[in-house]
Amino acid sequence: MKISHLALCTLVALASCAAIANPPSKDGSPATFELGAAEFLDDDLIVVEQVLSSSGQITAGATLTVRGKYALGSREAAWLYLGVTATTSDGATTKVGPHQRSEVPLGEGDFELRLVVPGPGYPHVTFYDVATGKPFGGLYFGSGDSLLRTQAWTNAR
Repeated sequence: MKISHLALCTLVALASCAAIANPPSKDGSPATFELGAAEFLDDDLIVVEQVLSSSGQITAGATLTVRGKYALGSREAAWLYLGVTATTSDGATTKVGPHQRSEVPLGEGDFELRLVVPGPGYPHVTFYDVATGKPFGGLYFGSGDSLLRTQAWTNAR
Protein backbone atom coordinates (compact mmCIF):
# COMPACT_ATOMS: atom_id res chain seq x y z
CA MET A 1 0.00 0.00 0.00
CA LYS A 2 1.57 3.26 -1.13
CA ILE A 3 0.54 6.45 0.72
CA SER A 4 0.54 9.42 -1.66
CA HIS A 5 1.95 12.77 -0.60
CA LEU A 6 -1.49 14.33 -1.16
CA ALA A 7 -3.11 11.81 1.18
CA LEU A 8 -0.42 12.41 3.81
CA CYS A 9 -0.86 16.20 3.56
CA THR A 10 -4.63 15.81 3.93
CA LEU A 11 -4.19 13.66 7.04
CA VAL A 12 -1.73 16.18 8.51
CA ALA A 13 -4.21 19.02 7.92
CA LEU A 14 -7.04 17.06 9.52
CA ALA A 15 -4.90 16.18 12.54
CA SER A 16 -3.94 19.83 13.01
CA CYS A 17 -7.62 20.76 13.29
CA ALA A 18 -8.49 17.86 15.60
CA ALA A 19 -7.26 19.49 18.82
CA ILE A 20 -9.49 22.50 18.20
CA ALA A 21 -12.62 20.51 17.31
CA ASN A 22 -12.59 18.01 20.20
CA PRO A 23 -14.33 18.97 23.47
CA PRO A 24 -13.08 17.89 26.95
CA SER A 25 -13.69 14.27 27.95
CA LYS A 26 -13.08 11.96 30.90
CA ASP A 27 -9.55 11.41 29.54
CA GLY A 28 -8.60 15.08 29.93
CA SER A 29 -8.81 18.28 27.97
CA PRO A 30 -7.65 18.69 24.38
CA ALA A 31 -4.01 19.73 24.26
CA THR A 32 -2.78 21.95 21.46
CA PHE A 33 -0.26 20.07 19.33
CA GLU A 34 1.56 20.19 16.03
CA LEU A 35 3.09 17.36 14.05
CA GLY A 36 6.87 17.29 13.95
CA ALA A 37 9.59 15.06 12.58
CA ALA A 38 8.37 11.88 10.90
CA GLU A 39 9.73 9.02 8.85
CA PHE A 40 7.98 5.92 7.58
CA LEU A 41 8.56 3.07 5.19
CA ASP A 42 6.51 3.46 2.01
CA ASP A 43 3.71 1.20 3.24
CA ASP A 44 3.46 2.56 6.81
CA LEU A 45 1.90 5.65 8.38
CA ILE A 46 0.85 6.95 11.80
CA VAL A 47 -1.57 9.86 12.15
CA VAL A 48 -2.11 11.53 15.53
CA GLU A 49 -5.66 12.89 15.50
CA GLN A 50 -6.22 13.86 19.13
CA VAL A 51 -4.10 14.52 22.21
CA LEU A 52 -5.89 14.78 25.55
CA SER A 53 -4.05 15.84 28.69
CA SER A 54 -4.97 15.72 32.36
CA SER A 55 -3.43 19.21 32.67
CA GLY A 56 -4.62 20.51 29.29
CA GLN A 57 -0.98 20.70 28.16
CA ILE A 58 1.83 18.43 27.05
CA THR A 59 4.01 18.73 30.14
CA ALA A 60 5.86 16.60 32.69
CA GLY A 61 3.50 14.83 35.06
CA ALA A 62 0.46 15.08 32.77
CA THR A 63 -1.36 11.95 31.66
CA LEU A 64 -1.63 11.99 27.87
CA THR A 65 -4.20 10.05 25.88
CA VAL A 66 -3.28 9.95 22.21
CA ARG A 67 -5.72 8.77 19.56
CA GLY A 68 -5.17 8.29 15.87
CA LYS A 69 -4.89 5.95 12.93
CA TYR A 70 -2.17 3.75 11.55
CA ALA A 71 -1.40 1.94 8.32
CA LEU A 72 1.04 -0.97 8.53
CA GLY A 73 2.10 -2.58 5.27
CA SER A 74 5.78 -3.42 5.79
CA ARG A 75 5.31 -6.23 8.35
CA GLU A 76 2.70 -8.73 9.51
CA ALA A 77 2.54 -7.01 12.93
CA ALA A 78 4.26 -4.31 14.97
CA TRP A 79 4.25 -2.67 18.36
CA LEU A 80 2.74 0.81 18.29
CA TYR A 81 4.36 2.71 21.16
CA LEU A 82 3.74 6.10 22.78
CA GLY A 83 6.88 7.48 24.37
CA VAL A 84 8.82 10.60 25.21
CA THR A 85 12.40 11.12 24.08
CA ALA A 86 14.00 12.79 27.10
CA THR A 87 15.71 16.16 26.67
CA THR A 88 17.58 15.81 29.98
CA SER A 89 19.68 12.90 31.15
CA ASP A 90 19.15 12.34 34.85
CA GLY A 91 19.93 8.64 34.50
CA ALA A 92 16.41 7.63 35.51
CA THR A 93 14.57 4.99 33.52
CA THR A 94 10.85 4.54 33.27
CA LYS A 95 8.83 1.37 32.88
CA VAL A 96 6.51 0.92 29.93
CA GLY A 97 2.93 1.27 31.18
CA PRO A 98 0.17 -1.16 30.20
CA HIS A 99 -1.57 1.36 27.92
CA GLN A 100 1.60 2.79 26.39
CA ARG A 101 1.95 0.21 23.62
CA SER A 102 -0.26 -2.04 21.56
CA GLU A 103 0.47 -4.79 19.08
CA VAL A 104 -1.14 -3.94 15.75
CA PRO A 105 -1.69 -6.22 12.73
CA LEU A 106 -0.93 -5.68 9.08
CA GLY A 107 -3.45 -3.26 7.58
CA GLU A 108 -5.14 -0.14 8.89
CA GLY A 109 -6.75 0.66 12.20
CA ASP A 110 -7.35 3.07 15.03
CA PHE A 111 -5.29 3.36 18.18
CA GLU A 112 -5.49 4.86 21.65
CA LEU A 113 -2.38 4.97 23.82
CA ARG A 114 -1.78 6.55 27.22
CA LEU A 115 1.19 7.53 29.36
CA VAL A 116 2.24 9.83 32.18
CA VAL A 117 4.88 12.21 30.80
CA PRO A 118 7.98 11.36 32.87
CA GLY A 119 9.84 14.64 32.31
CA PRO A 120 10.85 17.18 29.69
CA GLY A 121 11.07 15.71 26.21
CA TYR A 122 9.58 15.05 22.82
CA PRO A 123 6.45 12.85 22.63
CA HIS A 124 6.17 10.41 19.74
CA VAL A 125 4.24 7.44 18.42
CA THR A 126 6.58 4.87 16.90
CA PHE A 127 6.40 1.47 15.19
CA TYR A 128 8.66 -1.22 16.71
CA ASP A 129 9.43 -4.60 15.16
CA VAL A 130 7.78 -7.38 17.18
CA ALA A 131 10.70 -9.81 16.71
CA THR A 132 13.70 -7.50 17.12
CA GLY A 133 12.29 -4.65 19.21
CA LYS A 134 13.91 -2.14 16.87
CA PRO A 135 12.07 1.02 15.72
CA PHE A 136 11.28 1.35 12.03
CA GLY A 137 9.30 4.57 11.73
CA GLY A 138 7.40 7.10 13.73
CA LEU A 139 6.00 10.55 14.27
CA TYR A 140 6.81 13.25 16.82
CA PHE A 141 4.13 15.65 18.03
CA GLY A 142 3.93 18.38 20.64
CA SER A 143 3.98 22.13 21.07
CA GLY A 144 6.62 24.70 21.89
CA ASP A 145 9.65 23.11 23.55
CA SER A 146 8.03 19.66 23.47
CA LEU A 147 7.99 19.45 19.64
CA LEU A 148 10.87 17.81 17.79
CA ARG A 149 10.60 19.42 14.38
CA THR A 150 13.49 17.78 12.53
CA GLN A 151 15.42 14.56 13.05
CA ALA A 152 18.20 12.77 11.20
CA TRP A 153 16.44 9.40 11.13
CA THR A 154 18.05 6.02 10.82
CA ASN A 155 15.03 3.93 11.87
CA ALA A 156 13.07 3.19 8.70
CA ARG A 157 14.97 0.48 6.83
